[in-house]
Amino acid sequence: MKPSVFVLGFLGVCLLALLPAGCLVDGDDGGRECEGVPGGQGCGLPCSRTTPCEAPPSLAAVPDSVALPQGRFAIEAELWRSFMPGMACLGDMDAYVRLLEIDSLEMPAETVLDHIWVFYDGRWWSAEFTTEELPPLPVNEVLRMARCAPRWPVGATRDIIVRVLIAGETEVFLRDTGVVIQESW
Repeated sequence: MKPSVFVLGFLGVCLLALLPAGCLVDGDDGGRECEGVPGGQGCGLPCSRTTPCEAPPSLAAVPDSVALPQGRFAIEAELWRSFMPGMACLGDMDAYVRLLEIDSLEMPAETVLDHIWVFYDGRWWSAEFTTEELPPLPVNEVLRMARCAPRWPVGATRDIIVRVLIAGETEVFLRDTGVVIQESW
């Protein structure tokens, strides 16, 4: 019995989804693996858009929080690998980043999380955030996600840098260090 074209096409998309969308860079020798899922889709979920291999700023030079005329800002990040039964592509890692205005003031209009770098063992993964609609948040928060990150080990800790555009004009970099990769079942 031959498999249907639908089954073969679905399996092909899932196999492509095993590749990280974004840019995976080996920081030791500068080797680059820029690859992603064609069209930015993996198993029906929107992957983060493949990005140029844009070098991140130095982790040591990026603050945990920043004070600007528009407010004081920090990020909180989470990394999750999904092992939910019935999912077509088990084990994919997603990054969720919440930008907070620390004093609970309203987030300035046109504030966007623009880019993410996740560091692991001398390498980093780089991507843009998806444009998915996420649940409503308090007025002092913005939440974004980046999908299809490399399948790094659950329980390991990672450092994250995010580029943020405050009020559409002020570019800042913020970091969250020691983020543990969690798993969902």
